[in-house]
Amino acid sequence: MTKRTVKNPTTGETVESEVVEVVEISDPPVLMVLADGSRLRMKLDVIEVTRVTGQWDAEGFPVYTVRSGKSLAVLEAPSHLRQT
Repeated sequence: MTKRTVKNPTTGETVESEVVEVVEISDPPVLMVLADGSRLRMKLDVIEVTRVTGQWDAEGFPVYTVRSGKSLAVLEAPSHLRQT
């Protein structure tokens, strides 16, 4: 596995970690209906997952970091909110 340094998500300190390959993602988009009548779709794009070396959370699970981005699309918006 590839090693790299990352910031621990809990403490903010720089720590050594190992890149862990993502084998499967169940990633349906999130669909939102807003009070103003708009409908949005948002999807998480996973870039990289790392496991922090030698650190565990309070339940004894390994600590992971996830680098990600998001895709947001406006599916529908009321005509009064649109620019003409």
